[in-house]
Amino acid sequence: MRVTILLISFLAACASVYAQTADDKSYIKAELTAPGTLAEALGDRANTIDSLVVEGPINDADFYTMWSATFYGKLSAINLEKAKAEDNRVPARAFYRSEQFDPDDNMTLYMTNLRNIILGEGIEEIGESAFSYSGHLHEVTLPSTLRRLGRACFCDCPKLSISPLILPEGLEEIPNRCFMNCKSLSEVVLPSTIKSINNSAFLSTGVTKINFPEGLEMIGETAFYGADLGEVILPESCINLEGDEQFAFNRNLKKLLLPDGLSAVPSGIAFECEKLLEVNIPSKAVTIGKEAFYRCPLSGALTLPEGLTAIEAKAFYGCSGLTEVTFPSTLKTLGAESCAGWSGLKKMYCRAAIPAECVMTGITGPFGDPDTSVNGGILPNIPVYIPVGSIDSYRKADGWNIFFNYIESEDLSAIETVTDGANATVTCNGGKIIINAKAGKGYSVYSLDGRVIASGTTDGAESGVAVNPGCYIVTVAGNAVKIKM
Repeated sequence: MRVTILLISFLAACASVYAQTADDKSYIKAELTAPGTLAEALGDRANTIDSLVVEGPINDADFYTMWSATFYGKLSAINLEKAKAEDNRVPARAFYRSEQFDPDDNMTLYMTNLRNIILGEGIEEIGESAFSYSGHLHEVTLPSTLRRLGRACFCDCPKLSISPLILPEGLEEIPNRCFMNCKSLSEVVLPSTIKSINNSAFLSTGVTKINFPEGLEMIGETAFYGADLGEVILPESCINLEGDEQFAFNRNLKKLLLPDGLSAVPSGIAFECEKLLEVNIPSKAVTIGKEAFYRCPLSGALTLPEGLTAIEAKAFYGCSGLTEVTFPSTLKTLGAESCAGWSGLKKMYCRAAIPAECVMTGITGPFGDPDTSVNGGILPNIPVYIPVGSIDSYRKADGWNIFFNYIESEDLSAIETVTDGANATVTCNGGKIIINAKAGKGYSVYSLDGRVIASGTTDGAESGVAVNPGCYIVTVAGNAVKIKM
């Protein structure tokens, strides 16, 4: 049976309070006419209520009163749907205060009882660490007016379990550590306006599904480290991956598609994603960072793009599902153990006439210890296809000299670099011969029977000549190279 308590009037009629009880639960509705009056309105019942509805203007002092009732009392449900927050924001550390730390042991933190909260329309910002370490918080209702989230504002809320968590349109940034350690968070819907997902934003969460809208520009270091994503498809707009390990330790990640315009694959981007089978290497990639795909099985054939110059240490370590790999002619460096543990590899193609320099650690090079009975890696007798005339270079080169089944192939005629001091280069990409040189350099493209396919003068920008598959001779800046498309 519910019992209605008397209406209580406070000084200058600043607030009205209605209280009810039901079994062992009780709630109060406080109608405020001035900010900073909630403590007076609640009086000595602040620590006895389970639920609270607040209407009218509120400020930081009122948020402190609410926090106090969740920490010293048993308040677990707060409804601010009709409250008007000062500056349209939930203040920084609204529900995370220094008093929660044990004065005798600053490493011990006590949780509030806050379980759910409704934020009203008009709220535009949730301040830094506003709900950090709310260990019992299950649900937050976000207003459509929300435009800014503070750093770590929901950090370490392990029971936050809204599914899906729909972030409102107009929000542009997920700040550092925003949802870090939200273990129960499973599905997130990002708005079309999102531009950046910052460092550790979803680190160690339970997120299994999230969208990455076109227009997203940046994902920060360890943004999804230790989450539970199954698939990641990044939009072409997202060419700024800051730092390292954006998707490391996503144990169920099977597919990772990177934007084609990405110039560097970050170190550890998919470190120990032990179920990752499908990945693309962007055509614009110049480097692949250390441990980028460490212990990711991958699967089938991997063709690395022309323009790639460096594969850093352990970048593809333990990719045991690879059966065929093609290295580009532009590759200059293979890091230590970058290709070790390729136990499933059946053949390899190398387009460069001069083998990439191998970084060695003792007798161990990019392909691992030559004693395959120890490392379970590449068999040294697999066929390695190389350009005609380059067999001696490969057999004598450190790291490459563990292989002995080299096969020279016209199909791998080198796509070489022109070295006249003008940094003129000739490569191929997407059905075109690409010529890069300083302005004013003449170039010509010939078929093997001597016919001129195209000619012109470089203007300092990239020149592209569309050709059919086949072999061609390209002259530029007084040098000639043979190229196979």
